[in-house]
Amino acid sequence: MKTLLGLCVFFLLALLATSDQIGLKRKEMIFPEQSKDSYMKLIPKKEDPISNFTLCLKVFSDLSRPQVLFSLATKQVDNEILLLRDSYQKISIFVGGSSVSYEVKTSPHHWMDMCVTWNSETGIVGFWHNGQRLVKKALKKGYTINEKPIIILGQEQDGYGEKFDPDQSFVGEIKNVYMWNRVLSPGEVRSVRYGDYPDPNIIDWESVEYEVAGNVVIEPSETHDNMEHKH
Repeated sequence: MKTLLGLCVFFLLALLATSDQIGLKRKEMIFPEQSKDSYMKLIPKKEDPISNFTLCLKVFSDLSRPQVLFSLATKQVDNEILLLRDSYQKISIFVGGSSVSYEVKTSPHHWMDMCVTWNSETGIVGFWHNGQRLVKKALKKGYTINEKPIIILGQEQDGYGEKFDPDQSFVGEIKNVYMWNRVLSPGEVRSVRYGDYPDPNIIDWESVEYEVAGNVVIEPSETHDNMEHKH
């Protein structure tokens, strides 16, 4: 009887441990300090080739040095998709190792709300910052990401899931990371800003599988998305 009870407790604990690694609805990730080994790995829902995408996320940081907000790498290219905040005034977007940059006005006192779209057929990049679309640019026309990706928050991958540089590590808060294998329409991007996410099929923050390493803290998000932009 004791053996059976022990097995039941073991499987219950295993189930709880697994469920803790799935889904981040109304949760945010806190990276409280610079590090070389603290990160979150997101497991994509599908690993088909990526020839179009939309990536949306919200970040909050008062760090003035360059830091990586999102890193997707393959064995062949470490900066397959990279979102880098160079400073309070500059955001760089990488696809296939090449990049375009945007001059922006950000504040260390407010959340930054960002969406990036990319279309391989035309190479056109769209970038929305706090609800405002900036000028469209071109990047890696005809390119496709064919290999299995590793997606990391909190660090830049200078290798395939490895070779982290603490001087590029993220310090702050991240939440609501969503990714699609298509270019969302302007109307859909606007709906994302207010908490409506139309079937994200690569990363769905509400149900994403993830792994955490180092000093990363998960806490409830302080405000609902549809309220954040009404003040």
